[in-house]
Amino acid sequence: MTHPRILGIGTANPPVRLTQEQSFHAAGYQGERIRKIFLNSDIDYRHFYLEGSLNRDESSDQLNQRYLRGAMKTGCRAILNCVTASGTTVQDVDFLAFCTCTGYVCPDVGSRLIAHMGFSNNVQRASVVGLGCAGALPALQRTVDFYSRVFNLPRQGQGQANLVQLAVGKAGHLSIRQGAKPGFDHFAIGIEGFNKDRVIADLRARGATPIDGGDGAGLHVADPDGLFVQVIANGGNG
Repeated sequence: MTHPRILGIGTANPPVRLTQEQSFHAAGYQGERIRKIFLNSDIDYRHFYLEGSLNRDESSDQLNQRYLRGAMKTGCRAILNCVTASGTTVQDVDFLAFCTCTGYVCPDVGSRLIAHMGFSNNVQRASVVGLGCAGALPALQRTVDFYSRVFNLPRQGQGQANLVQLAVGKAGHLSIRQGAKPGFDHFAIGIEGFNKDRVIADLRARGATPIDGGDGAGLHVADPDGLFVQVIANGGNG
């Protein structure tokens, strides 16, 4: 694989979208302490798969069956959106990874999607299940393993629990962050002998407006298209 690239990205959400305030009331909570937890979680919206009105009297078996129906419908839509965007079909997929933190069924949802949608008989799969709210971390590790194995990118020091950086060449790196949307949100330029005050003065002299977040991550400058350029010390220390 000499020229790897992303062919397509497809997303899908359950149809009901609620704010955290709405989710708090829908779950039947009343305590102000719990409400503060909901409103200070850095979550704007949650998506729910409901069939009719909310039923808090569902048994665990009923909840799990509703989860399965919703996962199949949402998963099918996401896969179809992805292959449509890439101009391919499910028969072209060699590997399917499925991650969930909300339900458990056997056979797993990934196997059911493969059979239901007509994937190739040779497709491989991985299922990351049963991990609750920590489910995204093993999924993050699978992504890291992929880039390390396929592109031979060594892992750099990890300063945050939800962030892994892989070295690209002598000075570059690829950042993989838990929960981030697919795509690129910024790129970084490393400077030898980085001195923040001098760099700020130089950027301002060139007509840019550097932003110092004060978190040791160097400076950020927005380009005309709104893409942020991170200016850091060569090696990543701001």
